[in-house]
Amino acid sequence: MKRRLTGWCLAPRGYFVAATASPSIETTTGQDDTAPDWFRWALDQAGEHHFVEVDGCAVHYLLWRNPGKPGLLLVHGNSGSAYWWSFLAPFLARDYQVAAVCLSGMGDSGWRQQYSLEAYADEFLAVAADAALGPQPVIVGHSFGALLTLYAAHLHAEKLGGIVLVDFAVRPVEKFAAWINARTRPHPSKIYPDRETALARFRLEPPQPCANQFLFDHIARHSLTQADGGWRWKFDPFLFSEFDRVRDYAAIYPAIACPVGVIRGMLSERFTDDELEFMRALTDDRVPVIEIPEAHHHIMLDQPIALVTAIRGILQGWK
Repeated sequence: MKRRLTGWCLAPRGYFVAATASPSIETTTGQDDTAPDWFRWALDQAGEHHFVEVDGCAVHYLLWRNPGKPGLLLVHGNSGSAYWWSFLAPFLARDYQVAAVCLSGMGDSGWRQQYSLEAYADEFLAVAADAALGPQPVIVGHSFGALLTLYAAHLHAEKLGGIVLVDFAVRPVEKFAAWINARTRPHPSKIYPDRETALARFRLEPPQPCANQFLFDHIARHSLTQADGGWRWKFDPFLFSEFDRVRDYAAIYPAIACPVGVIRGMLSERFTDDELEFMRALTDDRVPVIEIPEAHHHIMLDQPIALVTAIRGILQGWK
């Protein structure tokens, strides 16, 4: 299914610094008085806005500088944005130069005519270079972002210091293909008359409870942009229409030639006990796995501080 190319997409090929601001970027913090001190502190350590052009598309990322420290790239899940990591990155930036990317077709990045696993891997390398993350940055990916992270390591393991897969289950290829084929078909973006109406419609996918309303509200605010006639969600609704992402990840995963770590929410519907055992068997249980209690699929919303601790623990174990 083809559609008109829109957004921050540019013609020349290659990696170039583009603009450092976008009219779609939310500039207010939107803090509420009931949020805990750690969250308010984290938002005060706001990341710098940057864009880098990757194969004709402007890719947005947030940067928390700590020159001379190892590089860490954070990747969000489907229909998300860098802001899913914006309240955790400052804690990681104490020991790392940290960037959080908006994948093309999502967040404040541009849209492409067609998306691919290879193009997303190129985006990771381009952001890492532009953000001065060093010669072998670590990539931490959540959900769909973990799938992309795994494939990027498959292509470029020698350029990475390691990968951390957050609540992503490697499945046999036939099960993964069946799951992909059962997904909802794309449809045009709905335009809401005002921001408040749109915010009232914000939902998590997959659905889950979220006791931390301040985090839910934070990502909801950063998921919207103005459009002709009102407001719409930032993601490209046709991103998956011609995106072939079925690969034999069960063969790719145990062959990754850089350090790998896994983090799982113990209440996650997307990462079952059986799937974890399948992954352990693929690697003879040599990959470190941290399970976070009382966490569903969107771990950063359920147990944000525990997620920071888990990431730190895996990275420290590699030193």
